[in-house]
Amino acid sequence: MMNTEQYLEPLKYYERELKETHRQNVEDCFAKLSDESHVDIGSNKITCTKYYAEKKALDKLKKSLTATKVGIVFMIILMVVGFVLGLILLITGSSSGSGVSIGVGVGLLVTGVIALVVWLAVFRPKKKDLQKIVDKKQKVADKLQNEAYEQVRGLNNLFKPNLAVELMEKTAPLIDFDEYLSSKTLKRIVNQFKDKLDTDKTHSTLVVQSGNINTNPFILRQKLVMEMVPEVYTGTLVITYTKTVSDGEGGSKTITVSQTLVAHVTKPRPQYTVYTGLNYYTDAADKLSFYRTPAGMKGLSDKQIQRRTNKEDRENQRKAEKAVKKGENYTKFANSKFEAYINSEKRNNELEYRLLFTPLAQNNFVYSLSKHDDIYYDKRGCINSISTTHDKDMDYSGDISNYYHFDYEVIKANFVSYNMKFFEALYFDFVPLLNIPLFFQHQSAPFVDTEEEDVISYYEAEVLINKFEPDLFKPEHCDTDVILKPTVSGNNIIVNSYGYQAIPRVELVPTFGGDGRTHMVPVDYLEYKEVHDAFNVNLINNDSEIVDNKNGSEVLYRKYRAHLLNK
Repeated sequence: MMNTEQYLEPLKYYERELKETHRQNVEDCFAKLSDESHVDIGSNKITCTKYYAEKKALDKLKKSLTATKVGIVFMIILMVVGFVLGLILLITGSSSGSGVSIGVGVGLLVTGVIALVVWLAVFRPKKKDLQKIVDKKQKVADKLQNEAYEQVRGLNNLFKPNLAVELMEKTAPLIDFDEYLSSKTLKRIVNQFKDKLDTDKTHSTLVVQSGNINTNPFILRQKLVMEMVPEVYTGTLVITYTKTVSDGEGGSKTITVSQTLVAHVTKPRPQYTVYTGLNYYTDAADKLSFYRTPAGMKGLSDKQIQRRTNKEDRENQRKAEKAVKKGENYTKFANSKFEAYINSEKRNNELEYRLLFTPLAQNNFVYSLSKHDDIYYDKRGCINSISTTHDKDMDYSGDISNYYHFDYEVIKANFVSYNMKFFEALYFDFVPLLNIPLFFQHQSAPFVDTEEEDVISYYEAEVLINKFEPDLFKPEHCDTDVILKPTVSGNNIIVNSYGYQAIPRVELVPTFGGDGRTHMVPVDYLEYKEVHDAFNVNLINNDSEIVDNKNGSEVLYRKYRAHLLNK
């Protein structure tokens, strides 16, 4: 049995020990991989220094080339304007006998000739020469970059997508990660813990990490979510009308008034957002449900916190008195600060609520939420759902693209930075659960499943198909992102792709004008019509880590290789 005593105060344990331990583990891992790859760090540094010098000179030349192209465009415009307007003025001046028009026309023609000469004699040869130098410099820079990539190729090839979770597991072994989310584990979550499979066609899984804490399974999912949101479109119409006004001398006069009418229409449009959520499953306190949102205590002074605590204490006292009158079982906590921080709603079982929130758990929550209160916690029986804002932009895939580079020093910095962020963000997602000792000390009932595991799990299938180039799955006339949903049958995945076609429309909005009449103001907007298509993907167990993904039609993901076949 693992010693879990150090996790009894999970955030303090992180601050006291885990953070630095993880940094050491990450740095040791990189050093080991670096030694194993036999990278010549000195040679790579020299190559990268040369590359950066060439790149700096190249960027400067490109700016000069861009300025020259702008100059050419300006000269062409000046030339055309000079010749066209000059000729027009000469013709009209000659016919009317206007010396001024003839003079201006001659001046414009001279300007056009000068612009032509400057273009041909200065800008065009300069552009040609600069382009040759840029092309030559680009080849040198590309050659140096390719040489640098080749020097660190051995190191880049040693990185594995599961390194981030392996390192986290080494630092915090209480959190036991799976190699992949198996169909058996997913079946247990659905059948034993009564969580529903997310088959909503507005959701698609981009990243999945799974595992268990003392046999209690968890799933972290990052999913692309499509939501219809209101979009405001604006249209204008210029109207003119006459009205009578005072002439300032006792009389009146009629004037023409111009007015711009403005109208708006609101129409739905699809919005695509990535959401991250951690679900932890345990049959500890399996009858209890409640919901909490951030209490807004962060940044408050001690006085303000005390006022909030006193207010919470009074409200809970009223709840307790009301419960006694109704014959209900409710007793307020002695720790009013905890009640203020936990900010829980709709709890349905006071006995199990107190079973979870022991004095130690209460203190843990007060400490952790006073430092990082961006936690949304939804408990529904066996399902504990955690979402936060701190992991909003965190990539939990562990993909090697997070540190893949040609510069050894950049690779090292990226490797350390990403793995430290990965550990911190994910551990902080777990902190609300680890704050409750019962959650990692209790073992849920075992799950017996005699079926052989021969299919990819639903969420793994979603991640896999999202690894393809998105445009490969776009339905015809699709103008938006797409949501991909799989149907798995043996070694075949039918990929259903849902997107929207943006169709230009016009709505006439009646708008009252200053002339006392109603005018129909046209407002252009986009109507989004759902489009759908289906594609076939062939799936086999992977036996090689080499994959040709030049056109994005083949991907390698964990133990699977997948090929896009046809619609």
